[in-house]
Formats: sequence, C-alpha cells, structure tokens
Amino acid sequence: MKIPALLLSLLTAPLYAQQIQNVKAAQAGDNVLITYDLAEAGTRNYFVRLLYSKDGGITYSDELRQVTGDVRDNITGGTNKKIIWDARQEVGSFVGEAVFKVEALTKATAAAAPVQNKCLKVELTDIKRMNSRVQVDFNVTPINGNTTVYLSAFATNTFLQDAASNRIKITDGFIAGTPKGKDKAALNGVPLSGYVTFDGVDPNLSTIPQLQLYIGAISLSQGACAANDGQAAFNFTNVAVSR
Repeated sequence: MKIPALLLSLLTAPLYAQQIQNVKAAQAGDNVLITYDLAEAGTRNYFVRLLYSKDGGITYSDELRQVTGDVRDNITGGTNKKIIWDARQEVGSFVGEAVFKVEALTKATAAAAPVQNKCLKVELTDIKRMNSRVQVDFNVTPINGNTTVYLSAFATNTFLQDAASNRIKITDGFIAGTPKGKDKAALNGVPLSGYVTFDGVDPNLSTIPQLQLYIGAISLSQGACAANDGQAAFNFTNVAVSR
C-alpha cells in the first residue's frame, strides 16, 4: 500500500480461519475494497473485523476502524461480502506493502477462551455495549476444592483498556448476586455467574484490546490465589463487543 498520493502499490489478502474464503483486495481511489466469502450455511451471526500487516503478515494491526460494509456486528454467511476501508482517514500516509486479514468470530470465540489459575476458571459469556456503558458477563468456577471468591473493586485490578490505551475502571459488578468487594462461598466445579460494568467507554468501541478481571480465591492453600500473591488477575485480549 503506497500512500503519498494514496496509491496502493501491492495488496495481498491471505485466507484466515476456515470459514473465511476467497479474500481479495483492490484499490478504489482513496479506499481499499476487500471482498470475501463467509462459508456458513446456517443463520449464525458473526463479528467480522479487518486487520492489516506492514511486515508481510508477521504482525498485524489492531482492528481497522474506518470501515463500512459487511463488517463488525451481525454478519451472516454468504459470498462476495464487501468491506470498504478508508485508508486516508485511518493511516494518513504510508509507503510500502500491506497484507490484509479478515477475521470472523462467533460470540463464543469473540468473547475469548477461558482463563484459569490453579484455583479458578473464568469464562466470558457475553460482552454488550449500551451507548457509553459496556457490560461483561462471565462465569467463575472453582477447580481446586470449595472456596470463597470475591471480585475486586479497585481500578488498578479490574479494568477495561480501550483503543486509546485508557484504562477505565469498574463501575459495578456482582458474582451470583454478591456485590464487588464482598465474599461469596463457592463449590468446587460449580460455576457462578457474574458481571461487571464500565461507564464512560467510547460508544464506537467494537473490540476491547485488554480486559482484566481480578477475582480472588481466599481459602485455598492458605490464600494461594488471593490478590496478595498476584494470582487473581484474569486477562483477556482483543474481545469483540456486541451492540
């Protein structure tokens, strides 16, 4: 992609994931037109995002934001899907080659894989945006005996980091109806549902670069997974947000 005059010198588009096929890219004035097929026979909705690489596909950018078309929320299967990227608006000027990658995430994969330590397993179940508020739903399951769990209320512990690298502190949160900062008894292998909310989030945020939930287990192995030993941080990256 060559942009002193916003002319693209080379565009390549590798396949990504089994459901994305026939990815192609071409310059269209100041924009880049990406076409792809989403091989999904059912009616499932996907979260689709576009990334690009300046080093031949070794590393990729964060999700590109100046995009329109068959991208972001509620994209269904089909052929000849189109994404239009406003290159001038997004990157200004850039000289070189660009490799593009299209990702299609189900809600489960968009919410990221479970994270666990030796005491607890934490799994995100849904991430919803309501204007400037984001709510993260999750399950926490003891995996090493009965215990007592708690959700930290401190900004330095449970936070959402947005695309501008701002850390937004937790506004509210519960585990099985017990508010943040309070202890909740839990049985081994039995998941407890919970949620956290964050206010003052960019209403256009579609992917959370980093989400950290700080959930302690305070009665296992003399507090082996409590906050004071650094075991209580559960980190998730590049999590898609639903509307």
